[in-house]
Amino acid sequence: MNEKILFESMNAIDDEILLRSEIAIIKQPSYIPRKRHLRLSAILIAATLAALLMGAGLVAILKGDNIQNWFAHYWEVITGQEMSAKQTALIDHLSQEIGLSQTIDGVIVTVDSATVGMDCFYLLIRVEGLKLSNRQFYGFRQMDMRVSPDPIEELGGIGSYGLRFHGIDGDGSAILLIDYDYVTKKGVVEDTRPLDITITLDDFCKDPLNDYRDVLIKGTWEFSFTLKRNEIPQQISLSDAYINLIDLDKKEQYTEVPILFTDILLTNTGLQFIYDYENGRFAFDHHVDIILTNGETIGVSGGSGVPLKENGLLFCSYKWVIPVDLEEVAAVRIGETVISVN
Repeated sequence: MNEKILFESMNAIDDEILLRSEIAIIKQPSYIPRKRHLRLSAILIAATLAALLMGAGLVAILKGDNIQNWFAHYWEVITGQEMSAKQTALIDHLSQEIGLSQTIDGVIVTVDSATVGMDCFYLLIRVEGLKLSNRQFYGFRQMDMRVSPDPIEELGGIGSYGLRFHGIDGDGSAILLIDYDYVTKKGVVEDTRPLDITITLDDFCKDPLNDYRDVLIKGTWEFSFTLKRNEIPQQISLSDAYINLIDLDKKEQYTEVPILFTDILLTNTGLQFIYDYENGRFAFDHHVDIILTNGETIGVSGGSGVPLKENGLLFCSYKWVIPVDLEEVAAVRIGETVISVN
């Protein structure tokens, strides 16, 4: 098993569990007032597959100088090629330096840099000062993040954030990535106001599959900073398309039915669309990805959906694992349906 195969496996499982759980809970009105949730499923999946990777003896030396270099490394893992000049320029355009550090008992935690989209952002976290093994999985026992102004409070909908361990860099530091995204009942809303972020990280640990009992250093690292959102990502409206989903009228057997997807919007950071959730639902093999002009594919880190006022319609938003220059995108694929971008 190589790193690309492992990544694709993790991405496929993560996508399925997140979408099923998120769409399931939004059908329950009691969940909506909670406004946000932590992607525990994604963390456990990443931990499990990282353990498999380590057990296979495969070690990746990460480029963790900043989030731009991290995405460049990730891109090469997924596509097998270096980023183009345009792709590099896009990541640079959407990224900003933060550079905040706190030290507890010689362990330095740094919120290094961020990449910001229209309805999402990514934060690169570095942990140094400990002797870490590239055959272990690391994380924090608990994480909390506050965002202001909170788009979920203002517009209604659902949001999520997660913290994933991505390995050890060349300096021996642990590299973790926080991803945050949201979807609102008003659909796509362009908002360029800055976001005030507060992050609290408790107790750095190893082996989260052991319920985070192996605490390496106790303490609370807390950071407050502001993210700029004055760079609106590129957008391309795509044609409506019929996608084969599970037929909800067939209770005893797996049957697919074509469901019309409308308002399909492709951006550098994700894909949004609307469809009739009352008559069809995603199956395990209904993954979402983009096909690049060189034939490689980029998948999603997860998806969320909220019901609109119109009965039975669901507004969905997926996020690419890496922001993508739209000039390098040939098509979008939802399940087995390919929608041309040209």
